[in-house]
Amino acid sequence: MKLRKRLLFIPLALGLVCLNVLSVFGHSGGLDKYGGHNGPNGYHYHSGGGSSSGGSSGGSVATTSPPKVTSLKITEPKQKVYVGDTFTLACTYTPSSVKDIRIVWTVSDESIVKMADSDGTFEALASGKVTIKAEEVYSEKTALFVLEVLTVEVKSVALELPGGSFEVGDTVSCAIEILPANATDQAYMLTSSDPEVLRITGDFSAECLKAGAATITVEAANGKKAAVALSVVAVEVESLALELSSDSLKIGDSAVCSVKLSPANSTDHSYTITSSNPEVLQVIGDALNCLKEGVATLTVESPNGKSAAITVAVEAVAAESITLELSSGSFKIGDVAIYTVKIFPDNATDKSYTITSSDPEVVQVIGDSIKCLQEGTAIITATAANGEKASVAATVEKVNVFAIICGLLLIAGFAAIGVFSFKKKKERQAEIARQQSELAQRILDEKDKTKRSEMMLQIINADDRARLQQTLDERDKQELAQQILDEADKKKQKDLMQQMKDRNMRKDLKRQLKDKEEAEKAIAANEKKAKQMEQMQRIKGFMPKISKKSEHKEDTP
Repeated sequence: MKLRKRLLFIPLALGLVCLNVLSVFGHSGGLDKYGGHNGPNGYHYHSGGGSSSGGSSGGSVATTSPPKVTSLKITEPKQKVYVGDTFTLACTYTPSSVKDIRIVWTVSDESIVKMADSDGTFEALASGKVTIKAEEVYSEKTALFVLEVLTVEVKSVALELPGGSFEVGDTVSCAIEILPANATDQAYMLTSSDPEVLRITGDFSAECLKAGAATITVEAANGKKAAVALSVVAVEVESLALELSSDSLKIGDSAVCSVKLSPANSTDHSYTITSSNPEVLQVIGDALNCLKEGVATLTVESPNGKSAAITVAVEAVAAESITLELSSGSFKIGDVAIYTVKIFPDNATDKSYTITSSDPEVVQVIGDSIKCLQEGTAIITATAANGEKASVAATVEKVNVFAIICGLLLIAGFAAIGVFSFKKKKERQAEIARQQSELAQRILDEKDKTKRSEMMLQIINADDRARLQQTLDERDKQELAQQILDEADKKKQKDLMQQMKDRNMRKDLKRQLKDKEEAEKAIAANEKKAKQMEQMQRIKGFMPKISKKSEHKEDTP
């Protein structure tokens, strides 16, 4: 078993030794254009020769580095660079024998210049200065170049219009060209010399508002200008059409006129409408009022003299029906009744009518009423002006004298009963009022509030009870107020004040108490002052006596 393991270990060790020898002396790999290549021990040459196409190469190994760039310089572009240009930069280097180089480009400000390709192609985006850096990867040599991107100034501006004359309402499209086309600042401003005639509506358009002349000017940011003069003419009305909102007009109707101008884009849309017969057809603006039956011609005219006319007939409103009503259908001899006549429709032109009686000896028509003359029946007929009729029968009966007398007696009896009942009712009411008045006086005289409340329940009328209670409350407040004013003890006075529920009266009592207190203080002060004055008078009366005694002593030798 141990022998088998040793036999297996020997081939494995021989394989590792062979691999190591091959990696040092006979490793695979092709030669580059300098006659060497990269290996485990770095870039080197094989001094013993070998295959340039790859495979194993034997012999000794000479390790060295390929030639490197020692200096690097960026060549300037042949022409100036302007905004929008695309340009290419190249590098020169030493030694020139170096064949394998790799250049990496970077830009300090890509908002001014950006790389278009890794081979050194750039695009100028904006004016300004920028630093461009080139770096050779293998040698790590760098070169810097400061490039100034110049602005392309606008040299001229061109403005073209589709025509020289326009009509009101037209839109003018402007063709604007900034030269040169690669100018840096392409901004411009479009203005009108008369905005009331021509109004600028966009970067390339304007609107014609009214007739007149105006000049459109386009100005670049650096002041370069171009201008085109144009004229705006009015669109004249060529024809008019007049229509009404109704084909059939009757007295009292109203209608609206509709006027159409051609062409529709005419400048002046004003017009006037007149009537050949204003008494028949009245014109108010675009509205018509039909006043009476007849024919009138409506004419519409534009300011430039174009006109149109139509003939309008106004018809009368005929009565369609008539009604007749009497205040009663049964009458007595001597009665007078009022009749009512109505004609439909309400706006009928002729509302006149006639009233007739079929038997004037029974019923006679007098103005707006009928009079019953004798017993019988008569037909009352109302006839409109256009012949429409309405009729009603009126029957007149005899007067029953006995029934009238009985009715009068019955009325008199009821009247007498009513008078008696009314008198009794009045007497009862007077007695109750007297009793209530006496009760109210007793309540007012009663001092005990409990008894007073019991007596108050006997007052029948709620309003009287409320008024009496109000009187009692007012009297109690006045008594309490007087008690407060008369009380000299401040503590009792304060307790009494708490019982006063009326806020306004409480304020008034406080004011009166304050006035009373101030008056008492004033009286006390006056009394004190009077006593002082009295003492002063006594002193003054005593002083002359002393003076006289002093003078007498001085005169004595």
